[in-house]
Amino acid sequence: MRKHSSHKVVSALVVILTTSGASAQSDVERILPSAADPRIQRFNDPNVVLNGGPATRDAPLVVFLPGTNGGQHAPMLLMRTIAGRGYRVLYLPYNNTPAVA
Repeated sequence: MRKHSSHKVVSALVVILTTSGASAQSDVERILPSAADPRIQRFNDPNVVLNGGPATRDAPLVVFLPGTNGGQHAPMLLMRTIAGRGYRVLYLPYNNTPAVA
């Protein structure tokens, strides 16, 4: 995935976060990177967006980057807890194959 494609995906997710209303429970959305850029065909695991609790338009943003081999399983309990405290939460898996130390 090219660098500008990554920026489009993150930009689309930020727009969703800043325009979504708050709710009593965490609203979970899974968004494929290809939804922001149809040219993306590989590494198209969904990004996870949570809005919850008393989040406002200026609520702080928490971003999870899963690390090597962590893209399949988002820490949903932790993310829901954080969202319930008024934060906006993004989980952004990314291509990290091969892993390099």
